Amino acid sequence: MTRMNGLNKKQLQQGLIFKCLLVSIITLSGCNNWNWTDIEYTNISNNRLRVDVSGVSPDISPGNMAPNTDGAGSKAGLHFGDPVHLSDNIIIGWTIGSEQTKYKKEFKRNDLGIPAIVKGGKIEFIYTEDNDWEIKYSR
Repeated sequence: MTRMNGLNKKQLQQGLIFKCLLVSIITLSGCNNWNWTDIEYTNISNNRLRVDVSGVSPDISPGNMAPNTDGAGSKAGLHFGDPVHLSDNIIIGWTIGSEQTKYKKEFKRNDLGIPAIVKGGKIEFIYTEDNDWEIKYSR
């Protein structure tokens, strides 16, 4: 048998078979069925924003958001494999550009149809052209 870097061809084949079996076991064991939760922020206004969100754990505030320049909106997103916990009240605080004025909008989680613990799905925070916020949830 030919030796390659201290291993013969049979040892290399056995190692490759083992790796293929390991990948198959991991794939079939349910790791690929994880309930991911996506948190997405979209700014469809022409304003630069500084955003802080409370009532959602883990802390998922996007911070600075660029203005919409291409018509599709400026987006920031996070992807969680662990459950996302939401308080009864979700509060979005923001400032526009370099203004010192702080704005605040409060949402009732139940009114939005969002469970207290989200294990999969998508929560969208959308800052509109009317300088207002919307929250959408889809499972």
